[in-house]
Amino acid sequence: MKQAFDKWKIINEVVILLDIDLGVIRKMKVSFYPFESTKKIGEVSVIDEKYYLILGIECFEITQEKMIEIVYIVQDLTKNQFIPHDTEFIKSRPKDEIEVSIQCKFEDPRICDFKLGNILPVTVNQNRYFYRLLEYTCVDVIESSIRLSAIMRPIVPVNYKDAKEIFRKERMRKMEFEVI
Repeated sequence: MKQAFDKWKIINEVVILLDIDLGVIRKMKVSFYPFESTKKIGEVSVIDEKYYLILGIECFEITQEKMIEIVYIVQDLTKNQFIPHDTEFIKSRPKDEIEVSIQCKFEDPRICDFKLGNILPVTVNQNRYFYRLLEYTCVDVIESSIRLSAIMRPIVPVNYKDAKEIFRKERMRKMEFEVI
């Protein structure tokens, strides 16, 4: 399974497919073998004797070989020549955002629906709402299943009166009528 390509580095059974250096911040696409534990946001990973703090998960993919490829956003802790921001590592979320988790088998087609930017229905107290998937917070392997956690923001429709007024104005504009 392990192949010797120029771009691949094999470290502790983890295959790094892509490493984009953006200064102190890097994007790393890491491939994990089945039944291997993945890294979580806030953990420190040591690769090539450098320490990286995992800041986020950009995306993930399950390959045909049933490997999990995850693109992490990491901070190189060995670099300190950058302009610091007065921010906390853990940011508070707006109160309308929610964190959801799903767990399913690798072969489950529902995994394709759980991609960033997708709009998904969420049922709360027998009411159906629609949320946009914003950011992954965890991609974890549990035996032959994958558990995904993400932050979602609600899609809020315009209230009825405003929608009716917008519709009326648009129809008037299309018909080129002018109200005097």
